[in-house]
Amino acid sequence: SYEAKIIAEDDRSSLALLKIDATDSAWLPIASEKPEVGMDVRALGHEVEWTPEQTAEISRGIISGFTTSDDTLRLKVDCDVKPGNGGG
Repeated sequence: SYEAKIIAEDDRSSLALLKIDATDSAWLPIASEKPEVGMDVRALGHEVEWTPEQTAEISRGIISGFTTSDDTLRLKVDCDVKPGNGGG
């Protein structure tokens, strides 16, 4: 395990940007190409009341469209995204 510093957080979308000082850690790319309708997507996260014994949940779906809200482009996806599971 690593200690992390919170760089930024957004309670409304249930997201946080963390900084971990480590050189031997694995990484997961966010995206390898521009999002398009029909593209496969995943939602990754855990319940809001998380404990160390719990594992992350992964939901799979597709991008079904795009919308703009509060001057922010948002993806419409058909995978299960709920509070604590990737930002619902």
